[in-house]
Amino acid sequence: MDDFHLKNLMHHPDNPYNIIKSPLDMFNFFDGDPETTSMLMDHGLPWWVDANIKAGFWRPLTAITHWLDYIIFSGDPMVMHLHSILWYAAAAVLVAVYYRRITGLTIAAGLAALMWVLDDTHGTPVGFISNRNALLACFFGMLTLIAHDNWYKHKQLKWKIIATVSLAASLLSAEAGIATCAYLFAYVVFLESSNWRQKLYNLAPYATVVIIWRIAWSLLGYGIVNVGLYVDPVRQPLLFVSEMWHKAILLLTAQLVGIASDIAIMLSAKALSHLVVIELFLLIILAAMFIPVIRKDKIARFWACGMLLSVLPCCATFPCDRMLVFVSIGAMGLLGQFIVCVFSNKDVYKSKRALRVISIVAAVLFLFSNIFLSPGALTVKTMYPLGPPKLTEKIFVPPIEDEKIVNQDLVVVNPPTAFLALASPYMFDLSYKNRPKLTRALCSSFYGPTEITRVDKNSLSIRPAEGYMAFTLDRLFRGNNCQMELGQKVHLTGMEVEVTELTDDNRPAEAVFRFDKPLEDESFRWLKWGYGQYESYTPPAVGQTEIIKAGTLKGGIMHLLKSKK
Repeated sequence: MDDFHLKNLMHHPDNPYNIIKSPLDMFNFFDGDPETTSMLMDHGLPWWVDANIKAGFWRPLTAITHWLDYIIFSGDPMVMHLHSILWYAAAAVLVAVYYRRITGLTIAAGLAALMWVLDDTHGTPVGFISNRNALLACFFGMLTLIAHDNWYKHKQLKWKIIATVSLAASLLSAEAGIATCAYLFAYVVFLESSNWRQKLYNLAPYATVVIIWRIAWSLLGYGIVNVGLYVDPVRQPLLFVSEMWHKAILLLTAQLVGIASDIAIMLSAKALSHLVVIELFLLIILAAMFIPVIRKDKIARFWACGMLLSVLPCCATFPCDRMLVFVSIGAMGLLGQFIVCVFSNKDVYKSKRALRVISIVAAVLFLFSNIFLSPGALTVKTMYPLGPPKLTEKIFVPPIEDEKIVNQDLVVVNPPTAFLALASPYMFDLSYKNRPKLTRALCSSFYGPTEITRVDKNSLSIRPAEGYMAFTLDRLFRGNNCQMELGQKVHLTGMEVEVTELTDDNRPAEAVFRFDKPLEDESFRWLKWGYGQYESYTPPAVGQTEIIKAGTLKGGIMHLLKSKK
């Protein structure tokens, strides 16, 4: 979606419906202006969006790279992907250099570098053009760590300056750059031999950079307000801590075991809680294997500390593997130390024969999965960062070829997810010749059937299975602190929505949609999500109720995966 928003801005800068306003500020999506939000809700944004939503990220260095893609190469997709791959290659070189500097010219360093390069969790940042920010943040973060290591060993001021400037560059590439500080802290604690006062002094310049960056970030108007799935650790520390533990479990398991954290998006709350318990058990087993190595080796302690601390910033949003670029640095460093230690140092597990056997089996599995399986998974995830095109391309609402659509409101009754429906208007003909007059997504049907009742000639009552905002991504547009109320009304151009029933967790369970014209009026173009595709739709007669079953995950999405068309 971000890719399409930037493409539309660059090709049609005067289009009033562009979410972003400047290519050099392309990660500033919502500015908190209710009028702008209302206008965007007329063109695909779900009706339950909070009017004061604010979502802006300060990533000027990354934005410059995208701007150059269009200025120099006219936005050629092949060149844009090559650009991202080159940043990944550059980051990989620095990561390999850092492993060698910390671990020495050893098999452990070589294994760690190889496993990091092949790590399949990096597929999305490499293949998703607008996720290039993670690669830049990693590149400058590694430059920071190498420069700091040089400074500590040689005490030359120039390296301290390079490290400080590089940290600022990492933060200005993506907020994820804050994870660089996890490894700086771990380095000072476990690899420096100075006293604690000196250690704190060594960290002071980096702390100063972070504080200045955060203050500027806030003063310039960036931040997250009334957005679901994102938590600001500074503004919402208690909420961040309460949600952190289960997210950290999902992310660490994804990194170490390979169970993709992205699946959490599709699970219900009950299923997610069961998954977290299972993954916690797996992490406890891994911890039992790692602890003997960590106790013996300060370098292993350094990698473990960096891995654990760098996962914390990832917990500010919903779990997804693309957040693990920094976490994987410590994880692969630790795995490299663990694998070498298991096979070469029998004394580590001398009194724990059973644990040694388990550790040997685990080491073999780590080698097999990270060196032989990961390359294939990395390739697939890089090619298809959003998933199989056969699935994703059909979930987007298709462009309407009929020229009449320019004078009609496109009403999509039950897309699988309203979040993806948001991108659909921007995927229509880029000349905007066949763009609908207005675009509506009434509900999401990811978890089950949709019950639709015709209230009167102008109104529909819609009750989706599990209620509105049940699907994780659909909660992105409204924070937990601004829940909707019973009887609350949302007024849009030509349509009013009233919440008529709430779920037990205070989400809308049912809503009535009142249009300013009869539903059969020619100014409306109706679509529904059928079995694996969108179909024309005719609202039921007044007083009649119908249930659209095709929206269920099992009956709709799975059918889509099997369809040939």
